[in-house]
Amino acid sequence: MALHCISTVSRCCRVQPLPLSAARAGLPAVQAALITGRTMRGGPKSWPRPPWPYKEKPYRGLKSFFDTTRSRWDENTRLIVVDGPIASGKEEVARALADEFEMQYMPPASADLMYINDYGYDLRQLNERLPHKVQLMQVDDFLKNPYDIRMASFQITWFEFKLSQYIDALAHLLNTGQGVVMNKCVLSDFVYMEAMCRAGFVSRGARSVYREIAQNTLVFMLRPHLVIYLDIPVEEVKKRVKARARPLEVGSPALTDGFLNAVEDTYKNSWLKTISEHSELLTYDVSKELIVEHMVDDIEKLDFTQYGYNTNKMEDWGRKSDDDWDSWRTQYTNYKSHLMMNMMVPRFDVPELLGEQEDMKIADELINEEAPGQKYRYGFNPDMGDSVLFKLGEGGKYRDTTRY
Repeated sequence: MALHCISTVSRCCRVQPLPLSAARAGLPAVQAALITGRTMRGGPKSWPRPPWPYKEKPYRGLKSFFDTTRSRWDENTRLIVVDGPIASGKEEVARALADEFEMQYMPPASADLMYINDYGYDLRQLNERLPHKVQLMQVDDFLKNPYDIRMASFQITWFEFKLSQYIDALAHLLNTGQGVVMNKCVLSDFVYMEAMCRAGFVSRGARSVYREIAQNTLVFMLRPHLVIYLDIPVEEVKKRVKARARPLEVGSPALTDGFLNAVEDTYKNSWLKTISEHSELLTYDVSKELIVEHMVDDIEKLDFTQYGYNTNKMEDWGRKSDDDWDSWRTQYTNYKSHLMMNMMVPRFDVPELLGEQEDMKIADELINEEAPGQKYRYGFNPDMGDSVLFKLGEGGKYRDTTRY
């Protein structure tokens, strides 16, 4: 059985501001062209409408007639991604921009998103009892031994984490009107798969499976309004890694010159060129100095509404009716598991992505039968204190990845 298919199944189965009079009348908001920060406004922003409580209530049916998606939009309803190589200062920049523009900050995807279940049990505690090839992996394992046979399934699993978080970012933006600043995202994840393949950590066959999964899933994702790329040469990356002295990074066999050069090359010669066709792109050399105030000034000058129908830029955000936006909002809010199931690619020609039947049986019994809270959906596990008598509904619990 394909390891990436099994892991996916197990998890999935379980802008001119609107005039005040128009906002009160419930008319669709018209976004201003320019993002405005707290400093330019001279104080905190006001919201057109309170956010829809999408973490507690679904959005479907008649609700769309009385709660249109664009009624909450203003000039700062934007999706911004801060990206760049290791140790380039992404967290500092993303947090500062989110604070200045009063947007939601989303940290990098974490293994905790998937490995800690809704009852707080960490499935990684089972690793010692799991066969090597089906153990639950994290970045530490990559840094220790990038040549491990599990590296291909690790990178595909990490794509899954990032995809889950990206869907949540879109759901948050469409349900609240609040912009989101992400520290990296799933759209640039292929940079690392490509670098791992070039460095010899994974096979070309595994890369082909990854590409097929990406093609199946990313077609349903709206691309960001703005990408900020923090440029830093490989030699400076190595200096910063050494300076911050994280035990697993220093001397790691994964962070070789070949791998780091492949990351830089793929970013600059592939991803940035592609994403700039659809999103605004700002690039900064941060090898010597990082001044967020300059970035804020540059962002506030960007006109996101200047592009017409003869260009691909901003096409994801500018060519939809109210009904279209309500449909996209419904999809990201209510049908995340359906979107995630597009990762199911039945490929059985890549040995490193295949598990032995006996190993898969052991993993299934441990993870889905013995682990606390894993046998049934959240809210339907009597052994965890859940009352199931006369309980109706689908169950489930919203995993708040926007604040992880």
